[in-house]
Amino acid sequence: MEAIIIVLIAAAIIYFIKQIITPAAPKQHELPIKLVVTTEYRTKGTPTEQWQPDADHDNWEGAFWDVQSPRNISANLRIDYQDGAGAKTTRDIRLMKYGPWEGGAILWAYCHLRQANRTFRTDRIASCTDLDTGEIIDNFEKWLDEKYKASPDHAIEKIIDESWDALRVLHYVSKADGRLTQKERAIVRDAVRSMSDHPAIDNKRIDDMFDTIDNPTITSFKQAFGRLIKQNKGLAEKVITWSEDMIATEKTVNAEEQAALNYLKARIDKEPS
Repeated sequence: MEAIIIVLIAAAIIYFIKQIITPAAPKQHELPIKLVVTTEYRTKGTPTEQWQPDADHDNWEGAFWDVQSPRNISANLRIDYQDGAGAKTTRDIRLMKYGPWEGGAILWAYCHLRQANRTFRTDRIASCTDLDTGEIIDNFEKWLDEKYKASPDHAIEKIIDESWDALRVLHYVSKADGRLTQKERAIVRDAVRSMSDHPAIDNKRIDDMFDTIDNPTITSFKQAFGRLIKQNKGLAEKVITWSEDMIATEKTVNAEEQAALNYLKARIDKEPS
């Protein structure tokens, strides 16, 4: 018993001697987090000097993602621009898209000065010149709208707005056999062009538009043609002719396509003249 007590006392003495001899390890502290915010401006010189814009950066207010309804447009422009911090520059830009935003418009363009895509607010454009025509543009928002209305993209948009049911019926007939042949696509292109007086609607725009249409169910197909007859019977009659032309391109007439055509003819016959 005495031996055990002696061992415990010895161990305690050794522990306290180590605490005295061994220096305490320094207490570890977490380093403070330094938050660095990168802005469109960079400081130059001493902290008391005014901040100056970096030549490779611009100070913008607003982004093209703020635009509710972006529109495709093509133009080469020279603009005198003042950015969000007041820096003034003259730039040549290749305009690609624009859209209304808070009483003005936001442009999406390739900037030759920065050699990169940039956004521009029309309320910050002091002057603008159309480099393709030499026209000095006074009312920029009005000029944008008029140029867009004269564009092929607007013509396609107008066809969709005014002839959506005709497009859906043609889509259903052309895909009734599960495929759209090149001959059928050529007839669709001619049909779309006949719905517009714009001379520059190209095949790609027509194909892209037509390919985005979801193929309607047979019920939706019948409802669309019914609406079309009431809204524009002359166009409904043309849709039947275009459908006949598409079916005639096949050596063997598909039963689903023929059934769709038969419905169109029977339905329009029921409509009073």
